[in-house]
Amino acid sequence: MVRAGLAGALLCTVPIAADPWAYGVDNVTKYTVLVVGAIALVAVSALELIWRGRLPRWRNGLHWPVVALITWSAIVAVASSDVRGNMLGAYRHFDGLWTALALVVVMFAVADTFSAGGLRAALTAMYAAGTVAVLGGVSLFGNPNHVAAFAASILPVGVVLLVLYSNRWARASIAASIVVLMLDVLLAGSEGALLGAVAALAFVAGMSVPWSSRRPLVVLAPATALLVLVVPLLLAFDAWGSASVSSGGTTEWRAAVWQTSLEMAADRPLLGFGLDQFSVSFPEYRPADFVERFGTMGVDAPHNVFLNYLTGLGVIGLLLFAALLVLAARLFVTAYRRLGRTAVASARTRRAALICAAGGCVAYLVQGAFDNQQIALSFTFWTLLGFVCAAAWDDAPERTKAPERTSTWRIPTLAAAPLATLTVAGALTLGWLAASPYRTDRAFRAALESSDPAELRRSVTEAIRRNESADDYLSAAGAAAFARAELGTADRTPLLRFAREMYARAVETQPLDAGLWGQYGDVLAALGALGDDRAEQLAVRAFRTAVEIDPSEPDFAIPLANALAAHGDTRQARAVLQRALSRSPDDVSIRRAWRRLLRQARASRINDEGDGEAARAALR
Repeated sequence: MVRAGLAGALLCTVPIAADPWAYGVDNVTKYTVLVVGAIALVAVSALELIWRGRLPRWRNGLHWPVVALITWSAIVAVASSDVRGNMLGAYRHFDGLWTALALVVVMFAVADTFSAGGLRAALTAMYAAGTVAVLGGVSLFGNPNHVAAFAASILPVGVVLLVLYSNRWARASIAASIVVLMLDVLLAGSEGALLGAVAALAFVAGMSVPWSSRRPLVVLAPATALLVLVVPLLLAFDAWGSASVSSGGTTEWRAAVWQTSLEMAADRPLLGFGLDQFSVSFPEYRPADFVERFGTMGVDAPHNVFLNYLTGLGVIGLLLFAALLVLAARLFVTAYRRLGRTAVASARTRRAALICAAGGCVAYLVQGAFDNQQIALSFTFWTLLGFVCAAAWDDAPERTKAPERTSTWRIPTLAAAPLATLTVAGALTLGWLAASPYRTDRAFRAALESSDPAELRRSVTEAIRRNESADDYLSAAGAAAFARAELGTADRTPLLRFAREMYARAVETQPLDAGLWGQYGDVLAALGALGDDRAEQLAVRAFRTAVEIDPSEPDFAIPLANALAAHGDTRQARAVLQRALSRSPDDVSIRRAWRRLLRQARASRINDEGDGEAARAALR
């Protein structure tokens, strides 16, 4: 009962977990809730073993492929050159080994805990919390595409629950929530989420056809939702396919990322690059013209769940994940046929749960072929796999075998109490350690409000030590100090010098990030305006580096021209703006900077002739 309560609480809290007072807001909070909850589940299972001799039911139909996949993930993480980074994952993602272990624990708990009588209640709780999360939108997920993908993954659950419930008020509530989910999928503009929703609804409708003669709503509900989504899907793909390849749109961008991912995988086919380490290695492999075509937006994942396994865990990891999917499909088909031959009411509930859980997995895999993943999405997929196991395995004869439930030995009573105490103490300690990234992130967010460079420096040092995200924390601290210096709320010079230090360290960790170089140049230009000649020269170098990395971005060309003009090199400033105009002739900001530079040159020439009043008039 306690494990069921914990598993149910995780189903409800992980999707909606977010803390606006943490710097990472969403994923760091979801990661903490997930990992701490998984530790609690393991601790409760250990206590049941100590006091009752009850072993958790770990044989669920997918246990061996899951164990093989998580074992290979651990081998890759340990063999990596950055073990700690593989354990925790990249900052803002937290998709490392700890998250993978926690997801597996939750999956096994769901498969073991929710019997036929609890399937509907558990799915209802998960669906209700998911609907609330979708209503929370970007504030809970950080990206509208993630919200739409999550909505597509739980949409099949809502459609099936609409059929399972007979109460009209319950049906009305579920129908309203389905409309909300469909609107989010339609309005987000994510082709992957839309395609995933259509595939899932088609799957649910197709699997429900054998029972449509007795309950027409079984097919009518998913079919209606499917028709509503098909037309926008066709229009989206028409626009997607007709987009100009030369426009640098998302189609071409994804193709470039996928091609680079395959090249990365070919370079390290056995062990891959490690768990959630794609963003670290991608800049070394991206094409030379990638930034010029698509800008400096960071690529943090392959935007394909299968390529994610291939680049992260190598060929073996991809094959193990594929084997898991094949065995899950086999488990579904076997249970689907068996439950179709049974007229018991509980079998009908399991059959419905089986269909909607598998439909959610289909939505996840289809949208995952186009979009990046997030903790809430991964949590939903692995939880739905657990529901597939619970619905499919509950009717199997092996489910009732006594050795699966009770051990043949009991821990002596005198030893049970100390062991239970150690288990609780160990769980509390591990939970405290698991929450360390969240506490650090929250403390860092609070420190950003400070105007004291020493306090900011301490907070950055601690955050990098705990979470290993130098570029994120360094640039955030530099931006906060620079903003306070620009507002004039404190002495500008110490804050600007601190911002310079932070950005100098940030560009060392991410030397190909044009945005960081541009921000570094802004800080140096501000120091140069205060009389620091060395900073003024370094500002020109920083802006020039940003332009070399991303020559198509006017936000870098304009400040470079301004810095050159301030340094007295008007000729080079004009050359920079001329090149920017040749690339973007219709850009208003570049034209405005060009006219301002011409006025400054004219005023300087008039001033050299001795007419100061006319020079000032020329600047106006």
